[in-house]
Amino acid sequence: MTGLCSWYNKDINLTKVFTQTLLPTAFTQQQEYTMPLESTAIQSFEQHHLDEPALKLRIEKLYDTSPEFASGNAATAFFEKAFAKGDRLYLGMFNDKPIAAIGCFNEGIEGSCLLQYLVVHPANRGRGIAAKFVKQVTDLERKKGNTRFVPGCAAIHRILVMYELI
Repeated sequence: MTGLCSWYNKDINLTKVFTQTLLPTAFTQQQEYTMPLESTAIQSFEQHHLDEPALKLRIEKLYDTSPEFASGNAATAFFEKAFAKGDRLYLGMFNDKPIAAIGCFNEGIEGSCLLQYLVVHPANRGRGIAAKFVKQVTDLERKKGNTRFVPGCAAIHRILVMYELI
């Protein structure tokens, strides 16, 4: 029994070391990013400027990997309602395919928007894409007059802090 407990305690200590030393630096250091990522906003799955006939299906598959929605279908249904209110869905495109997405919502405060529902394709996670993508989205929103960004989750908050946007 003591062998099991000592193994368990070693595992806890390793977890402490990992979360106290490795995780904070992972969120504060910018990783080198080499993939070209183009960010663009859409306000409809049917009428958009992208040359992608199956865009809605690709976004559904992308959000299937997100814990924030029960399914990709639930995510696209949510965004269709948001589009009706004038909100936007930003897509991070690589090779003409969406590999990242985030919602940008008008909360009724001029010059401000809520950034929520960030997702990155599982094959592209851990490469600094989320941070670069959120930075591109905030740059595009600044051109539209939005200078205050409200994070919808802790991951987005860390990215906005990293770029000194909040």
